Amino acid sequence: MRILKMRASFGKLHGELALQEGMNLLTLPNEEGKSTWSAFLLAMLYGIETRERSSASNGGLPAKDRYRPWNGEPMEGSIELEWKGKYITIERSSTPKAPMSVFRAFDTKSGRTIEVLTGENCGRILCGVERSVFERTAFIRQMGISISGDSALEKRLGAMVSTGEESAKSAQQLEKELQGLKNRLSGRAGKITKLQTELTETERLHSYVTKLREDMEAMEGRRKELEEETDRLEALLQRIDRAKDARGQIALQDLEKKLREQESLCINLEQLTGKLPTEATLHKLNKRLEAVGDALETAKIEAAFAPPLSTGPTPPPCFKDMTPEQAGSKVKEDLARYEALSSAKLPKKNTVLGLSLLLLFGAVILSVLSYLDKVPGLPFPLCLGLAIGSLLLFGVLVLILNYGSKKVYKGYLEAKEILENYGVESISRISELLEDYEEEHRAYEQQLSEESQRSRLLREQMMREQEKANRLMEEIRAFDPDAKNVEDGKRTVSEALEALECLSTERRVLEQQRGQYDRMKELFGKGEHPMDYEALNMDEEKLRYEYREARKKLADLSEKLSEQRGRMEASGNIHGLDEHKDTLRRELASAKKELQSIELAAEVLHAADDRVRSRFSPRITAEAGKLLSRLTRGKYPSVQLSPEMQLSVRDGVLQRPAAAMSCGTVDQMYLALRLAMCHLLLPKSAPLILDDALVNFDDDRCAAALELLKEEAENRQVILFSCRSL
Repeated sequence: MRILKMRASFGKLHGELALQEGMNLLTLPNEEGKSTWSAFLLAMLYGIETRERSSASNGGLPAKDRYRPWNGEPMEGSIELEWKGKYITIERSSTPKAPMSVFRAFDTKSGRTIEVLTGENCGRILCGVERSVFERTAFIRQMGISISGDSALEKRLGAMVSTGEESAKSAQQLEKELQGLKNRLSGRAGKITKLQTELTETERLHSYVTKLREDMEAMEGRRKELEEETDRLEALLQRIDRAKDARGQIALQDLEKKLREQESLCINLEQLTGKLPTEATLHKLNKRLEAVGDALETAKIEAAFAPPLSTGPTPPPCFKDMTPEQAGSKVKEDLARYEALSSAKLPKKNTVLGLSLLLLFGAVILSVLSYLDKVPGLPFPLCLGLAIGSLLLFGVLVLILNYGSKKVYKGYLEAKEILENYGVESISRISELLEDYEEEHRAYEQQLSEESQRSRLLREQMMREQEKANRLMEEIRAFDPDAKNVEDGKRTVSEALEALECLSTERRVLEQQRGQYDRMKELFGKGEHPMDYEALNMDEEKLRYEYREARKKLADLSEKLSEQRGRMEASGNIHGLDEHKDTLRRELASAKKELQSIELAAEVLHAADDRVRSRFSPRITAEAGKLLSRLTRGKYPSVQLSPEMQLSVRDGVLQRPAAAMSCGTVDQMYLALRLAMCHLLLPKSAPLILDDALVNFDDDRCAAALELLKEEAENRQVILFSCRSL
């Protein structure tokens, strides 16, 4: 994952921040939003915890109130990023009751919603870890550089050295539950304490009443009974000792039987794993499967996200259902027709009619003059005929001119209809419409060709990745013919690794059982005693107490006889006390047995937790030691990590805790630890955010830290906010 740009309306922030791939060193003075930008990025990835309340840890101000925009606008923002070769935008906005709760993720180029990302799983998918793990590894604040315990972090550390399963409860959670059960039984107000108090009081009263009664019956008889009781108790105690030895011999036999069963189990596991590749080979296959699976998934996603082929341009209504060639032919014909219609002109009607009228008027005058004999030599009939001919000529000319006008007007209407068909007012716009349509069609054909080429390349890439996956699956089918696809291959390799790990674990258990058997054989392997279950069920502590009390009573009996006579009258019912005492003893024995089971479970859980921690602690401390050595220029070459996530370093021959070191050295120790945990727990796609984490470093160690961070930036995006010029 690579963050490209952040836009925020968050606290004092109201603007954008552009980032680049690799190392981003952002030097800003105090109160310019370094911590706020860091908190904004965390809120965009994982949201804001709306249930957070005021506490000492947050300075009495929850995040939903701390980062309320100063300008009064709603809390919102967006991040543009690159993830698996795709450009994605994630947006968060607020409702009146839930800030930053409205989430949307979409493809930056197409705007298509990405369904796989939600407000709840966004940070876990993009960064590969839960919020608590991310905050304790890759999110480093100036005042929060140290690491505290966390159940999610504990699960991930445990998963690092086991099968990778993180769904089970952590040891911390189980220990808390067991402690709660134990407190309810053995706490100050627990069930056992109450029963013991009541039983002690009942036994005291019972002994008191019994003593009074027995003393009142007969002093000498009581003395004899006490002596017999002492002998009996002593015999019972000896019997208990012999029963303990017999129980040890039975336990030895049971352990021997378990040892044989464990040996048989190891033999069966060896037979089952005999045809499997070595663990190193399986790990290599697993890495190759991860790489091939990711590449194939990326190719499928790219093919799925490819935009559909573009549709053709929408032609103008005048060219509907026409190709550019057909539209060109139509325009050519219409232009020629429009030119022909436009060239027709009206005849000069006024001139022709004027001449004809003038001729008619002259003929009429000549006819009148001829009729009056004013013009000699010009006969009247000729003049009259000339007048009649002029009148006929005028009528014919009127008819001819009227027909020509109608023909020209019809041509004008047809030319106007041509312009209306194209929706233009000028004949020159018709050619421009044709040119625009032809240009759009040429651009569409070019775009269609490019999109077809891109689609073909995506299909070819997906086929190449599928071929790689098929070749790798052939190797896996050598020891699992049923494996059909990459997911089957991953499961097969995981099961094979689990089988080898199970064999290694069972072998260690076998060695432990052998050692335990040898030790018990030294203790109980000599002599034989019959098993006496009745003796084992006896209360040894009670018997020893009664033995001492019997001897004491025997000595005090004579002195207290006179006092007991008066008290005998006020004594209670001994039968009711017996029944109540037996009931209390049964309840107390049951509660103690339950307490023993809980304590045993806690011991087993603690031992298992120690084994897990002993497996992941060396890997983390080894990596952190290398980084701390570079940060301190070799002064502290190693570091130790306690189960409580506390660090210490060796200074010469002394082991010094982090609390004994300077602030700068402590920050360097925990920076090394966080970087080591990033290497081992986080995917390379998760970014590393540091908010003034180097503020306590001197110049030399600051330079060393920058070298480490630049190397880290070769694999993941690093965002370092600082108030100093580094």
